[in-house]
Amino acid sequence: MQANTPRNRARRAQVKTIGFPPGLLYALGGIAALLLAIGATFFFAPEKPPAPPGSVISQESRPKPKPRNPEDIGREYTPPPNPLVRVVQNPNTPAQGALTPEKKEPKPFAITGQVLEAATKKPVAGVQLRVTRVWSEAEQADWNRRNSEAIASQDPAAIQALTREAQNMQVTYTEKSAASGNYRIEIKEPGRYSLYAFKNGFLPVEREAGTVSEEQPELTVDITLSNGASVAGRVTEGNTTVGAADVVVWVDENREYRAVTDEDGNYVLSGLPPGEYGITINVDRTPYRVGKAIPYRRIRINDPQERITGVNFSVEVAGVVWGVVKNVHGDVVPGAEVILIGRDSVIKQAITSALENARVVSDRSRDDGYYELLGVPLNSEWQIYASTDAYAPQLSDPFMLTESARSVRVDLFLYDGSTVQGRVVDSKKGNPVPGAAIRCVPSLTKLVKPLEEPGAFRTATSDENGYFTLPQLSAGIYQVFAQKDGYKFSLTGTEFYADGLNSINDLVVKLEPVASGEHSVWGVVVDASGCRCCVGRNVA
Repeated sequence: MQANTPRNRARRAQVKTIGFPPGLLYALGGIAALLLAIGATFFFAPEKPPAPPGSVISQESRPKPKPRNPEDIGREYTPPPNPLVRVVQNPNTPAQGALTPEKKEPKPFAITGQVLEAATKKPVAGVQLRVTRVWSEAEQADWNRRNSEAIASQDPAAIQALTREAQNMQVTYTEKSAASGNYRIEIKEPGRYSLYAFKNGFLPVEREAGTVSEEQPELTVDITLSNGASVAGRVTEGNTTVGAADVVVWVDENREYRAVTDEDGNYVLSGLPPGEYGITINVDRTPYRVGKAIPYRRIRINDPQERITGVNFSVEVAGVVWGVVKNVHGDVVPGAEVILIGRDSVIKQAITSALENARVVSDRSRDDGYYELLGVPLNSEWQIYASTDAYAPQLSDPFMLTESARSVRVDLFLYDGSTVQGRVVDSKKGNPVPGAAIRCVPSLTKLVKPLEEPGAFRTATSDENGYFTLPQLSAGIYQVFAQKDGYKFSLTGTEFYADGLNSINDLVVKLEPVASGEHSVWGVVVDASGCRCCVGRNVA
């Protein structure tokens, strides 16, 4: 402790005190409090969940499909309607669901009957029945006479009238038998008719039904179907004894004759009349591919009840890719086009596919967003490309299927992209060009390089003021091509960059007009006999 001496008191007197204005102190305190509040907000704020990735890949088996019905082949799935298409109800028409039952005017004539199985006499349901108008000899002779006269006089109007008359005379009515085997086919015109009945697994029946008239407006024609000859065999996986299920086996000459292999790969084709047939298989919508050997067997049936066995085939094992298409919010996206693509460039893949005659493996997402790609080759690297007009396209991460892992789940997430507003104008006068066909594709340099990012393909038509819209473009460089008669087509197009987030509102596409000619070409179109009766033909 320093003593209170005169020397020390003098030393303390030399120390000066620094003072701050009160306003400055308050300001500094406020800034410090604000910084603390901001820091606390960031410190205690909940973490923002990360955005979902473009795709999620996992090794999962697809849901077990229901067995295929041969009658439903080719009709298993109808793509859902485009979600962007809005149906406008006619204000003069009652809303759907409130429609009054349509009054069907009964046709004045009918052919009725029942379809039974020959061996058991049980009714056969779902038989396709077709009734066709048959010309009488007098009707045919009269038409031939009038047709010859029209050709001789080179009368185009008369020839067209006779053609329409022939088409009207060849009218056909169709129906299916009910569960009881009964059917009723209503007919509009009187005359002589033939009846054709067919169902897979039975011999077809074709016979004359008879003549309906004012005196006899209804005919009863009962039909008996027999099983006929059959061809049986087995489809296996490669060189193994493992059966290949759900493979379609059919007659190449008439694919109405078809069967589907069971879980052990067995099949039976029945209802075949005597004759020579080519038997082949179809692996669409199955986890198989056709091997190097063409799956085709030629057989001959000599007896109506012959049983041919041992017509076997083998298929190449392939994989299954399945998943769900969603948007960034987790909502399912129906109607998205989902395509299997390789890592090579788009052009190389197109050329390879054409040379190898390979089908495109694709599907559309269902109402629940589900899709599946069957027959994916093993031991190759693949990606999934998903596209819809409602969102920017998406490209999945690469993946590979192997013999031990033949199924993979790939969920895809679609995002909003850039929207381009543009205008097509005349390069000479700057006037708008309406009705121009617009095509937007990724940069041509991207098409010859390995795929690394999704690219959108869009089309549009310029309106009366030359404006057009290209929605939902993913990030990348694009080229826009415009085409219209009377203007030159640019091979390079108009290039622009979309960042996949922001809109572009000032894109201008210029078309250069071509000089119009002053000459015309005219002539006469005649048929092989020199008749000037070729009316309504397109000449370009």
